[in-house]
Amino acid sequence: MFNNFSYKLTALMTGCRLKLLNRDWLQQFCDLLRTNPGWTAAHVAARMSLIECFKSEFVAAYVNVLFCHVLVVLYIYKVVQKMAQS
Repeated sequence: MFNNFSYKLTALMTGCRLKLLNRDWLQQFCDLLRTNPGWTAAHVAARMSLIECFKSEFVAAYVNVLFCHVLVVLYIYKVVQKMAQS
C-alpha cells in the first residue's frame, strides 16, 4: 500500500508544483487512495481538482479518452467558479 501511495504522491508533486503538503490535503489524498486503490494519479488529480497536474506528462499519460471528457467538464466548472467569485 505504501508503494501505491508513494508513487501517486510523487506523480502529483512532480506535476503540480503546488504546495500540497499540508495535513488536510494529505488526509484527503490518503482517504481517496484507501477507498479507490486502483485509481491512477490522473484520477486523484481530477477528483482533487488539481488541473495543473495535467500539464505534466507524468500524470497526463494516465488519461484516456473518456477521462478527457470528464476533465474538460471539471475544467469548465472551475473556470465558471472563478468567474462567479470575481
